[in-house]
Amino acid sequence: MERGSRACIHRFIRRARRHTEEERVSRQLINEYRSELDRIVKVGGSLNEGSVRDAFQGLLKSWGRSNDLTYLSEHKMTGSGGNIYVDGALVYDIRVPFGYWEAKDSKDDLDEEIRKKEAKGYPRTNIIYEDTKRAVLIQDRVRVAEADMADTDELHALMTRFFAYEQESIRDFRKAIGKFAEDLPAILEALRERIREKREASTEYSAAEVAFLKQVKETINPALERADVTEMLIQHILTEDIFNRVFDMRDYHRDNNIAKQLYALERELFGYGEKPKLLQALRPYYTGIEETAHLIQSHSEKQNFLKSLYENFYKVYNPKAADRLGVVYTPGEIVRFMIRSADWLCEQHFGKNLVDPGVEILDPATGTGTYIVELLEYFRGQPDKLRHKYKEELHANEVAILPYYVANLNIEATYQAITGQFAEFEGLCLVDTLDNVDGLGIHSGHQFDMLGALSDENIERVKRQNRRKISVIIGNPPYNANQQNER
Repeated sequence: MERGSRACIHRFIRRARRHTEEERVSRQLINEYRSELDRIVKVGGSLNEGSVRDAFQGLLKSWGRSNDLTYLSEHKMTGSGGNIYVDGALVYDIRVPFGYWEAKDSKDDLDEEIRKKEAKGYPRTNIIYEDTKRAVLIQDRVRVAEADMADTDELHALMTRFFAYEQESIRDFRKAIGKFAEDLPAILEALRERIREKREASTEYSAAEVAFLKQVKETINPALERADVTEMLIQHILTEDIFNRVFDMRDYHRDNNIAKQLYALERELFGYGEKPKLLQALRPYYTGIEETAHLIQSHSEKQNFLKSLYENFYKVYNPKAADRLGVVYTPGEIVRFMIRSADWLCEQHFGKNLVDPGVEILDPATGTGTYIVELLEYFRGQPDKLRHKYKEELHANEVAILPYYVANLNIEATYQAITGQFAEFEGLCLVDTLDNVDGLGIHSGHQFDMLGALSDENIERVKRQNRRKISVIIGNPPYNANQQNER
């Protein structure tokens, strides 16, 4: 037998074994679901939805984990008449919905309940309706499978079909992510070469770059070098489209006090039509982002999607920096626990809550702004105090340009979603928290009165923050920075 044929047979055998193992595990999960359901019914004595839903939820969570999906309970969406809450949703690692689940009471007419839910705008892409006796699977608006939930084969077939589903736009986007990882290194080198050539050929660009470096050394960190400006500019160029496509904020890079300075530097770098040509290889990635973002209705999920893109981008763009900066956003559950804990401690020890006037809060390494966003959500029941807190008493610092952009977008978009009004978040500074005293020029050898639009606004924000008496510091620092191999 030829070597190629033997290799083909071995691959077929490995796939068959893997398929057999996956089926064994999935049938075991169904058996565990049945056992859990039986325990709940015997202890609770009821088959109503509220009593038994935990059993099927457990099945979805376990099966979802084996497919690298995350389960979200009471998933908020926008229906035909306003907000709706689907009992459960499974989402990809990019925080885009994969499928949904809606539990009904066994005493209800399941078909009638499906009709009512669909009339309210419940999703029809990939959703399971079940009442512990019967399950119905709808995909792409078509009822594709039904199962007697007491029949293992039928339930297994329905669940397998549910987890095999993938929307075309998601499939294309996941392919685009792979292409992005392949094409980005060459594009990065082309951008760096373009900057080197422009620096040598254009006195205007070189002077603008030197002036910008002077500003960032004075306002962010005096240790920054020309290479850091190059990387800031590259991140700005590569991510401009991402923010536009996720949040449809076309003017962000022209309005933000930091972004507009980098945008001015970018204009010196490219001639007419040069930028689109250079970034042509990344078009599928940007288009995939836009199409995928359209699948997301929830504002909070758009934020999570943007943060996931940030992680994905940084790990491809600069893996070493991603590790050093701790580029992994803190899960919302942990952030909310920390906020509630800090609120309780403030009340216990100082007789005030975080939302009260006079409590100044700083996130010194804000990353993508998760803590400030969750604080805004935590304060949303007290609109007057929220407005005051947002304008006067919330502070956040970030030293890297890309997460600074993401944080700015997330925070301002969250405030607008809560209040219905847009307001610039003036508490965000592009600065190294541990070195911003040097940036203010207080030590000898540093100039106190800075020049240029970047420093004018950013330095005033830093000065304003340093004049305040910070009451609470909350956040998650870049925990991998300077970390040694310790056990």
